[in-house]
Amino acid sequence: MKELYRRVFTFFIFLIFFLTLVIFSREQIPYLKEKGIFPGTKDLLPAKLKAHFFAGKKMMIPASPEKTNLYSGTQHKHLAKFFDALQELKSGKKRVVRILHFGDSLIWGDFVTLGFKQRFQKEFGDGGRGLVPIVPRLERRILEHRNYTSENYFQWDAIEPWGKEKSSLGFVGESARLNGNGVYTRHELPEGFKKWRKLGLYFHSYSNIPSSLSYELKYPMGKINRNLNIEGSCSYSEVNLPDIDSVKLTFHDIKPPFPYLDIINIETAVGIAYSSISRTSMEMKDLLTIPYATFSCGMQHFQPDLIVFQFGVNESQNMWLTSVVTPNYYRYSFEKVLKTFKRALPQTNMIVLSPLERIRKNSYGYFDTMPEVLVIRELQKAISLQNNVAFYDSLKAMGKQGKNRELYQKGYLQVDRTHLTRKGGDVYASIVYEDIFAAYKEYIGDKEYKKKVEYEEKLEKQSAAILFNTSSYAYFLLFLFFLSLILRGYEGIRIFILLIASYYFYASWNPSLLFLILFSTFVDYFVGLLIYESQKEKKAGTGYLFISLFLNLGLLVFFKYLGFFSEVLHGLRINGKEIPALEVLSMPFTVNGILYSIKVSEILLPVGISFYTFQTLSYSIDVWKGKIQPESNFLKFSLYVTFFPQLVAGPIVRASDFLPSLKNRGEHFRLNPYYFSLALFFIITGLLKKTGADWLGANLSDRFFDNPSLQGNFYGLLSIYAYGLQIYGDFSGYTDMAIGSAMLLGFRLSLNFDRPYIAYSITDFWRRWHISLGKWFMHYLYIPLGGNRNMVYRNLFITMFICGLWHGAGYTFILWGLYHGFLLALERFLGFNKKSDNPVFSMIQYFITFHLVMLGWLLFRSKSLELFKDAFQALHSNLSLKLPSVDILGVLFFSYIIVFLPIKLHKKIKEFWLILPPSAQAFLFVISLLVVYNLNTAEIQPFIYFQF
Repeated sequence: MKELYRRVFTFFIFLIFFLTLVIFSREQIPYLKEKGIFPGTKDLLPAKLKAHFFAGKKMMIPASPEKTNLYSGTQHKHLAKFFDALQELKSGKKRVVRILHFGDSLIWGDFVTLGFKQRFQKEFGDGGRGLVPIVPRLERRILEHRNYTSENYFQWDAIEPWGKEKSSLGFVGESARLNGNGVYTRHELPEGFKKWRKLGLYFHSYSNIPSSLSYELKYPMGKINRNLNIEGSCSYSEVNLPDIDSVKLTFHDIKPPFPYLDIINIETAVGIAYSSISRTSMEMKDLLTIPYATFSCGMQHFQPDLIVFQFGVNESQNMWLTSVVTPNYYRYSFEKVLKTFKRALPQTNMIVLSPLERIRKNSYGYFDTMPEVLVIRELQKAISLQNNVAFYDSLKAMGKQGKNRELYQKGYLQVDRTHLTRKGGDVYASIVYEDIFAAYKEYIGDKEYKKKVEYEEKLEKQSAAILFNTSSYAYFLLFLFFLSLILRGYEGIRIFILLIASYYFYASWNPSLLFLILFSTFVDYFVGLLIYESQKEKKAGTGYLFISLFLNLGLLVFFKYLGFFSEVLHGLRINGKEIPALEVLSMPFTVNGILYSIKVSEILLPVGISFYTFQTLSYSIDVWKGKIQPESNFLKFSLYVTFFPQLVAGPIVRASDFLPSLKNRGEHFRLNPYYFSLALFFIITGLLKKTGADWLGANLSDRFFDNPSLQGNFYGLLSIYAYGLQIYGDFSGYTDMAIGSAMLLGFRLSLNFDRPYIAYSITDFWRRWHISLGKWFMHYLYIPLGGNRNMVYRNLFITMFICGLWHGAGYTFILWGLYHGFLLALERFLGFNKKSDNPVFSMIQYFITFHLVMLGWLLFRSKSLELFKDAFQALHSNLSLKLPSVDILGVLFFSYIIVFLPIKLHKKIKEFWLILPPSAQAFLFVISLLVVYNLNTAEIQPFIYFQF
């Protein structure tokens, strides 16, 4: 005992000493920057550029509250007409509200606009895809829409950066010339969206010479034929549709000169139609190259309710590279664009979204904010508000100046540190939308919304989840560790303290969900006692077991699968009546006298419910089978259910392994120097695994899955290998930290991973991957179904189907489970589930198994079948040797070297750590923390398995 205290005391003394040295060194950096010794980022708006900015016409920036990112004038007058349109849509006076979003490469591929579209349509209804390009080029790709038009059929044209006015351009800056009879464009709607009710075609003639054509519109239930004369600057043709999800337009009888089909508009009956028009390398002034007659004619036919401008990236680059683009030049061209749009659309509101922060290396090799982008941001704000146009400060919304590195580490920015990733675009869209929606609610005088927002903000502040990879968890664990040492010998008190700490740990996620885990605890505690009493009376107690199964699985189905099952069943008919979608069902609740309503499909999944539900079920089943006696002490049983290290993501602990140790006085609190050092080893290796997983995800795999079509197939292949490391490092890292934390408190949790990527078969993989879950399914599902005794292939498929469904309520998880079930059955049938004695064949087994697992991760990582299809197609597209940066490749390569190191070497590394003196362990611990600090993403990333 004295040796343990001595080792603990020595370790923490040296740990504090080394940490103090590190913190002192880091504290000096701001001082050195201030003295000019260390390169910094001060004076980001040089006097020379300030002089340019304020030269000539005096610019007055209207005042606006500093707390807001949105500048929309007094009582939001710059957005009043748009907000009125939204109100009319809500009241049924208006059918479709149109939003037209112009932007440069920041929004190409629907990176940002998809997030806007989804949020507006969720609140106000899906009004359709809006303006859809004729030719599906990469930069103009629209997600949630399928365009099968061949580029060979049309002579496509679009705005060119720094181009001249072209008569071929349509009113949004693009067009497709009809080169001959029989050309067609075909469009389809993915499943799950509102059907189309209206289609509009926008044409203009070549050199204003009249032309004519006929077109045939085919859809699943019929077809429509129309003749059209194209005269003047533009012509518009509209067709009402009978709720369709696909359309093919074929053009005939085209009279020379061949006309231009500018764009098509596809809408539903009611809702928001969100149209995005993106152009790579384009500046806002390039919109002026559209002939005004064509532009104004088309815009007046289309009549958007809001126009969004999102430019500035390319302007800042050109302002830096050339002497032509000056602040005065930009001010003139920017104002001219606004006035041109206002002239054509005097009743339409507009909003300008400022550019995000751009950076470049300074003379010291460090990244600084580009001053040009700050100039553009201020110019946009001033000119917009002077012309009664709303302005949104994107830079401030995403964390203010100097946050570029953090945004990149979060995975919000692409490798160029300028363009948003799919994840970053969604976050950005969410922030902007919430600010606009809050302004709308304020405009219509919705006081209840304001109170609801304040209530939600209060809840958010109260709930700060304790994650293993945060400093809050370090303090939490440290406090419990020393308290356990002090109270050694008072096991009853310590059980009570650990139970309270576990409830506090779980409440940090969401206090309101504590009642769920308490409910499961009460149910299975009393079910265990009732089953035992029934069996003493020579009864099976099966009825009580059924109560446990029904209530526990019922909660799991309600919170995890209700939305998914509703989606699957929606559309089926029972007695002639269609099963309603879950979207129309809601649960009312009252807060401070205000009635709110939450859609059942939006109920949050309680963290860890899949794990603690399986844990309590195993207890009830084991008592029913007579394998264990029920625990009569409620506090001990509660600790078994809620023990915080393994509560939210396992390993799943069986009662027969945990509860018996609590019966022997103090056995579960035994801690010696060996276990103390081993616990530290588990914690630091788990933290390093988690950090490496987050880094690989943010820098490689997440970037690919954000938008697979934008990456090459070789990049995609490396991303799948990276995800294999990411999910392994993330989950096994959590398990290591859980084992280490429990060990510091005297508990022994079983290993959950045993080097799964060196498995020689899929069967062997499941012996090594998520071992506790695999054993649970084997003991409580596979063997009761018949196991290896009869109908083994059926048993394998059912077990893996349930395993896939356990991981998530989605088609991809189910298919992933069935994929593994098929492989397990196939290798059993072929006899490949046993390791070959031939070294060559054995290596082939390792190689095939590893890549079959990696292929499965592609399905597992895809959040939808649509994303899986895109990712799979990207892997089979034309060969592209696009590669990640050298540092990413290096980390990926050396990570797999560590994964495949011989087991003897892994053991020697652990043994080396265990024989080190406490001072050396403290030093290595601090070095590891520094590695974690410098590799870690700016935002703490939750563990992947928390979502299951």
